[in-house]
Order: sequence, then C-alpha cells, then structure tokens
Amino acid sequence: MECQPDDQRNTKQLISQKSVDADLTIVGFRHELVKAKGIDTFTGLDDIGNILFVSSQKEKEIS
Repeated sequence: MECQPDDQRNTKQLISQKSVDADLTIVGFRHELVKAKGIDTFTGLDDIGNILFVSSQKEKEIS
C-alpha cells in the first residue's frame, strides 16, 4: 500500500494509523532524511508491531 500524507496528518501518524494491526510494516526512507533528522527518522512509531526500514535509491516493486 502506498500512502501520501496530507495537510492534516504527518507521515508517521499516517503509517501508525494504517499499520496498527499489521504484523510487519515496511517503511522506506531516503538517505537525505537520515542526514537531516538523524535517529529521529526511526523513532515515533511505537504504536505498531515489527518495522523493517528499507533504503533504496530507486523504487522497487514487491510482488
């Protein structure tokens, strides 16, 4: 599922809302975001289960 945040919800709120019942949530991130926000990139998703963070320069389709 691909979701885009809107003016009312930030990305982490959207992920938490959509993934609350998931056993595994895969979250993509960009290297630039880690440089800018550091460890905060990976925090703030405490309300959901297991999280796999994935970094990629190009979009990958999971089938």
